[in-house]
Amino acid sequence: MSISLIITHPASASISSLPKPISPSPLPTQTPLPIPSRFPPSSRPHLTPSPSGRLFLHSQESHFIWEYDHKGRRVGEMVFGKQDRVNQVVCGDAFVGVLLDGREGVEVMEKESERLGKWKKMKSVEGPGGVVTALASDGKHLLAIGTDEGGLVVCNVQDGTRTDVSLEGHSGASHTVCSRVKLTSGKSISPLLSFAPSLPNTLILPSQTSPTLLRIALTPQTITSLSPFPSPAYEPISSISFSPVTESPDGTRKGGLCALAAGGQVVLVGLDRAVEGSLGKRVGFGQEVGDVVFLDGATLGGKVKGGKGLLVKDLRALDKSPLEFAFGEEVVKAQAKSSQSSKPTTRRVSNTSTTSALGEINTNLPPTSRPATHAPGNKTKAPAPSRPSSSSLASTKPRASSTIVPSQTDRVGREKEERRSTSGPVVRDRARKPLGMSTRTIEVIEEEEAEQESPGPSRITCLVDGALTRQVPEPVEEEEDEEEEEEWQEPGVDLTWALHPPRPSSRTQSQTGATHTRAVVEEGGMSEKEQIAHLRREMAFMHMDMLRMGRDLRNEMKAAVDPLKEEIQTSRVVIEKQRREIERLRRGY
Repeated sequence: MSISLIITHPASASISSLPKPISPSPLPTQTPLPIPSRFPPSSRPHLTPSPSGRLFLHSQESHFIWEYDHKGRRVGEMVFGKQDRVNQVVCGDAFVGVLLDGREGVEVMEKESERLGKWKKMKSVEGPGGVVTALASDGKHLLAIGTDEGGLVVCNVQDGTRTDVSLEGHSGASHTVCSRVKLTSGKSISPLLSFAPSLPNTLILPSQTSPTLLRIALTPQTITSLSPFPSPAYEPISSISFSPVTESPDGTRKGGLCALAAGGQVVLVGLDRAVEGSLGKRVGFGQEVGDVVFLDGATLGGKVKGGKGLLVKDLRALDKSPLEFAFGEEVVKAQAKSSQSSKPTTRRVSNTSTTSALGEINTNLPPTSRPATHAPGNKTKAPAPSRPSSSSLASTKPRASSTIVPSQTDRVGREKEERRSTSGPVVRDRARKPLGMSTRTIEVIEEEEAEQESPGPSRITCLVDGALTRQVPEPVEEEEDEEEEEEWQEPGVDLTWALHPPRPSSRTQSQTGATHTRAVVEEGGMSEKEQIAHLRREMAFMHMDMLRMGRDLRNEMKAAVDPLKEEIQTSRVVIEKQRREIERLRRGY
């Protein structure tokens, strides 16, 4: 068991894994996230995790948003106008809300094609007036939008309704179509605006001038002011994090603690039990903490200001000192990665390149290491494949046809080598070698499922004399023996072959064997349909990049040729004037 974190550095990002239970050893493992070459240099990356485990990368100096899957592979992107700048991204159940800098509304995007990784605009949601400064989503279908004029509107993306709440006088009514929250101070809404995961339809709105917050329940409309910090704190809340919520079979929810950081102090608040005037539980990290994150329900992480590590505190033992994990460079932000996308991974031989499908260089990918394969000359015995149980024989029976017998391979090879004349079949006399002079090497590649919980049959693929090398994508070392040249004899005209029934061609047999082999062999844990979809997506990205490069090349050529065209036109005019002058002088007038 481990805890997955998304670590953001000043110019890079990575997916880190901490051991569970938390201990100082082993050290956390880091997998760098490939940053596209179109990402603005020396710009801070911003990562937004989705409930499904996807990651969305953007920069506040760019108009691109890149989508990654739960393994950190880039699978899609969103493109906006060249003059637009992406300010914030939030994720819902089947949509992504995008806040562009200086806009008075929010763009709601939905996936157009999972195969090609394309996104399209679903709708535009208008704000309550003013430039949008805060955006939050409950992870399902609610979207909260706050502006610099103190307005806040809560919209349902699914049915288009908007809820009305009023802080002053509670003048709004639940049956109205549009609702806005007006702060009496007239200050802008804090970017830390968020939904409380343990309380349905409840917003948490921190103040931007003091270490206080508002708990706003939408149904029924109740607003509670909370001051959770026990000691005087004059700085506003700088970070907010919620613990994971678990739901029991009877419908009760557990968890949902809220961790707040302000002025280097950290407190815990139970939002479902907090009332006006109640204080939070203080958590001591021993240092000033600027950012907090829940790693799990009982573990809290704190980022030291300007530090290169993360302090981890066990909330079940508050008297113990926190553990510190170093990540090599400054940690800007740490986020917990959704565990819904965790799937058993398989050991594979991949030819991953540092160049993406769009021709971009992934700037921070480590060099890939190729697992050792069993060479023919190696004396070490391969582990014996596990014998399938009797209950699984029925399910594995179709796959048994993919195991190749040497005699069948010889017959297929002989049929491939046949030559037909225009008048009939070829009768060949093949010189056979003794059995001792030809050595056939059969290699068995066994792939074991990583992190397999229950024993099961292993996937076995047999290769005979390299006959199926083209169908198997894994790199396999093969040993081939030299074969004697075969003499062929061209017969005379013989039409008796037409009386015999046609037999299946070698091409049909090889295609059938290849189909069964591809059903058994899986590259990187992906099925054949997923591989085809992945290749089509890469081809589409490459086609888009080629079109983009062609357009840029035409623009550059036009910019370079236009001055030359003007110069040529000017030269033509001058040459024409000189010709006329020479003609006039020649005639003497």
